[in-house]
Amino acid sequence: MGRRLFFAFIVLTVMVLLIQGGFHHGQAASNIYLEGTFLVVWGDGSPGTGETHDFYFLSTKSYGTVSLDIGTQVLSSAGGSVGLNHKTVVAQGQWQEEGESMLVQDLTLLEGMQPSPDGVFGPQPWVSILCKFKDIADEPNDLDFFKEMYSPEYPGLDHFWRQNSYELANLEGSDAFGWYVLPDNREAYLPGGNLDWDKAAQDCTAAAEADVYFPQYVGINLMFNANLDCCAWGGAWYLCLDGECRVWRMTWEPPWGYQNIGVIAHETGHGFGLPHSLGNCQLGYDNRWDVMSDLWSNGSDPYWGTLGQHTISYHKELVEWIKPGQFYTANTGTVKTITLERLALPQSDNYLGAQIPINDDPNHFYTLEVRQPTDNPIDYDKWLPGFAVIIHDVVPARAEPAIIIDQDGNCNTGDAGAMYTPGEIFSDDANGISVSIDAATDTGYIVTINNRFILMESVDLTGAEQGYPGESLPFTATVSPAEATLPITYTWEATGFAPTQHVGNTVDTINYGWEELGTKTITVTASNAGGSVSDTHTIDIVKKVPIVTLSGPDNSGVGITNLFTATVVPEDVVLPITYTWQASGQLPITHTNGLMDLVSYIWDSPGTQLITVTATNLDGSTTDHHFTATLIPPGSLSISGAGRGGVGQAYLFTAQVDPITTTLPLTYVWTVDEQTTITHTAAISDQLTISWDQPGIHSLSVQASNAAGSVAADWEVEIYITTFLPIEMRH
Repeated sequence: MGRRLFFAFIVLTVMVLLIQGGFHHGQAASNIYLEGTFLVVWGDGSPGTGETHDFYFLSTKSYGTVSLDIGTQVLSSAGGSVGLNHKTVVAQGQWQEEGESMLVQDLTLLEGMQPSPDGVFGPQPWVSILCKFKDIADEPNDLDFFKEMYSPEYPGLDHFWRQNSYELANLEGSDAFGWYVLPDNREAYLPGGNLDWDKAAQDCTAAAEADVYFPQYVGINLMFNANLDCCAWGGAWYLCLDGECRVWRMTWEPPWGYQNIGVIAHETGHGFGLPHSLGNCQLGYDNRWDVMSDLWSNGSDPYWGTLGQHTISYHKELVEWIKPGQFYTANTGTVKTITLERLALPQSDNYLGAQIPINDDPNHFYTLEVRQPTDNPIDYDKWLPGFAVIIHDVVPARAEPAIIIDQDGNCNTGDAGAMYTPGEIFSDDANGISVSIDAATDTGYIVTINNRFILMESVDLTGAEQGYPGESLPFTATVSPAEATLPITYTWEATGFAPTQHVGNTVDTINYGWEELGTKTITVTASNAGGSVSDTHTIDIVKKVPIVTLSGPDNSGVGITNLFTATVVPEDVVLPITYTWQASGQLPITHTNGLMDLVSYIWDSPGTQLITVTATNLDGSTTDHHFTATLIPPGSLSISGAGRGGVGQAYLFTAQVDPITTTLPLTYVWTVDEQTTITHTAAISDQLTISWDQPGIHSLSVQASNAAGSVAADWEVEIYITTFLPIEMRH
């Protein structure tokens, strides 16, 4: 019981500390746990620099806004900066500077939250606060300029975001105030040359507090009268304004930022939670097709400076401006042809984009969208390089999730390498994905997306070529390759039958039977989502004539009785059957019998004999034939040669077959001393030369044979040791 109470006390203590926003022990190096709102601030360098920065913060109750030092792996594992932005998280790590900055070792999204931006809908009023550094008197633009910036007419920001969001979001109610003088010189806001976001936000909003009721706005554009550090900044910040403490969408803008309305569109996009996208070389600001990347290559206005183009389809889906029904998902194992409508100013209800998951991974996919510059004067895409399908590789947990696919890899995303047009195919062979651009419509493209779908190449229809009335006959359809994507629908059509459909795998079978005679046609069509293949087979339905098969010996001897058998199928053939036999040199023989008949023949002379049998019933007849070779077997065999001999001497032995008319060739098998075997193929006689190393009685046997028979003979030889006496002893 005591242990349970102690455990409960510990849990309660941890919960209280989390709620308070802090958990730390005396030393700065100890592990701490902080709960708060995760914030991203993006920095965008001045024109031509390509400089870009991402900074992460945690807005807490106990310490205010804490800077976070987070490794890529920790951030990615938690869902990525884009998904965590504006979400409540618990950060575990160590203080780098207590209350100011933290080294994060683990990051956990609060239970029940999803790592993705929230939808942006309806009025999203922003307020611009114009602030002058105490030591700089310049007012680069007047207040009317900033008020007009939010205009609902082209190219005002309200108009821009209405067009981007398909009228789902707007900046209605936005306003501007100032100029206000800050309490400090410019250098006080740039310690070490870096902007102090918090001081700049606190002082600038405080200067306007008497004129502005901040809770009526979702975002604040802080407009300064001189350059800041490297960049214009956009994201969010925690402030207490007019009694309301919360996270506000926020930007910090130098003159070169607000004098190019496309930059303000870009930074307010960050305020909405939109990240940068990248070109294939990942140089920063190198995606020609996105206001959140390379807006500087877009067109300009003499009064408003550079204007932004539309953002990409992935970003529009993130903030829920593209609904699920407007975005096609090509799941694994599918192939489909769809029509994509252009992303900006769509003219039809066709899909505004497509997503292709890679290996069923929801955290890695391709997106497709159509971009088309038009002559419409209020089209923000009118300066795009061309009319094309644009493809991005997307990993939501990356800091810049979307990277454009550029075929030529030359780092220019505004040329043909990034623009897919009819006749071109995007292929990811490793992941089994392909996209073919089939044709153009007036405002879009027809594309075929294949995500690991294996197309059928052919179907092979097999079955009998002949059958009988009333017989049930099987037919088999086999699709190639065997790995073709399932399910497959088989449509069977046959003479005299209504079409039949089966759904199955790569093999399907069906049975048909006909009562009428004649040629019948069977057709099968195999279909899946990738298309159809078909094959046709014909079969002749005939009467059940007796099909006869003749069997018997292939070789025989003169004067030997030979038995031949005729067998009829099918077993239910009409009986009786008449068998008509004919053979070389023999008189015809006719029998009436059942499913089998026998006949025997004897030939008195050698040669090749032809035997033919015809089986006939009321429905017809068939014939078969057989060849038998009639041979003369060997009649006798004799051996001649030495009867005595010496050790080591060679002796010649001859085997002679009788009669001389014996059918050749003959095979002679010699056996010496019942052990050594020697085989020859020869004519009517054969010879063998042999010697013995041991004295004594030795045996020799030989067998001569052909296909008609064999004969054998034996022989004995006495082998002795030869002794040579001196001459004087020979008498």
